[in-house]
Amino acid sequence: MDRSLPTVTTTHPDLLVSTARLNLNEVENQWRLNQLNNAATTLVFITVVINIFITAFGAHKTGSVAARTSSNPI
Repeated sequence: MDRSLPTVTTTHPDLLVSTARLNLNEVENQWRLNQLNNAATTLVFITVVINIFITAFGAHKTGSVAARTSSNPI
């Protein structure tokens, strides 16, 4: 299972709840909301990059299933 997905699913709702509580129309909240938006965007970008590398290098095929289907029997 992809390890980055559970991390993102637990982090993103916290960011969204924090963002929803602040009013964008208030000038004093705009800097904080911008920082939260940047953090959420960064987390999504990192998750996508990690998933691309996992898919590209076939890391999902390693483990006990791949060991049992090896062409070299023990």
